[in-house]
Amino acid sequence: MESNFLIPKTMDELLHCLSLMTPHSKIVGGGTDLAIGLNIGQISPKALLYPGDIEELRAISNEPGYVRIGACATFSEIVAASVLGREYGAVLDAAAGIGSRQVRNRATIGGNIAGASPGADILPALFLSRAEIEIAAPSGISRKPIAEVVLGPGRTSLQYNEAITSIYLPPPAYDNYSSVFVKLGYRQKVSISRINLAVGLAFGKGCVVTSAEIVAGAIYDLPIHVTKVEKLLTGAGITPEIKRKAGELLSELILEITPEKYYKAGAAIGVAEDALTCFEI
Repeated sequence: MESNFLIPKTMDELLHCLSLMTPHSKIVGGGTDLAIGLNIGQISPKALLYPGDIEELRAISNEPGYVRIGACATFSEIVAASVLGREYGAVLDAAAGIGSRQVRNRATIGGNIAGASPGADILPALFLSRAEIEIAAPSGISRKPIAEVVLGPGRTSLQYNEAITSIYLPPPAYDNYSSVFVKLGYRQKVSISRINLAVGLAFGKGCVVTSAEIVAGAIYDLPIHVTKVEKLLTGAGITPEIKRKAGELLSELILEITPEKYYKAGAAIGVAEDALTCFEI
């Protein structure tokens, strides 16, 4: 394979490089997925654009009204970021459980979003967080909700000459809010999720849930809100009975969407109980 390599150092240079891209070009993040495709001959791009040398695309910082994560930030860098508190716990948990340490040291959040895998751990956490995705194109910079960027398995709204540059996480809409992420794979570590769950809860007096948001991944083409569990939890406490019922409702949703995935339906009960156990006081 002979490719042209484009390595911009500034945002202005990135916009110029994007103007040179063609449908036969690829944008490289950490390269953890792209390298496999190159090695097995699945893809043979005519040009590769690497934006990771642009300093601001690796930064993680507080911005007015948001936490901003540069698209080229690795998952190891996200886990270590001091600006991400437990209100963004689902993002931290998901980032910490991706692949091996070596993979987390290379894989980037922007690349993971662009890959749009149904089993991607970070996607349910970002859907839960109502993430906004900043996109660079030759014409300039725009921002979209993640649900308008990730469209299905391996499908995004991104054009060949568009690159994810930042992820913006708004603050929670509720007080006393925190979030967690749990997953189930074939093994505890270095495993692709068979089921994953991002849960965000806000608590009021008496440890009663005042707001509940539950997003499940790896059970459908896209992360999906488990609305029946959200309704169940709102106004309730985290009791053994509530945890069990939440698991049963998640199980029913899986059987409704994919009846053939009965093994996931059974496992879902434990996943939901594990996630809610994290909130027990």
